[in-house]
Amino acid sequence: MSTLPEHLDSTARIIKEDIAFISGSKPDLGIESSHKGYRIMMEQSAGMQEYFRAQFPKTH
Repeated sequence: MSTLPEHLDSTARIIKEDIAFISGSKPDLGIESSHKGYRIMMEQSAGMQEYFRAQFPKTH
């Protein structure tokens, strides 16, 4: 699992908490890093249903 820059890490945690509150379950947080940027994905492991996906470009 990659480490996100601090501002994206806090964003991911907020989204995860919101999804957990709304759905009543805690989704798994997946982070991918590439030369283009970061991708945050959240899935519920039981059915592997994707709740959220976001891409953030790298700034440098």
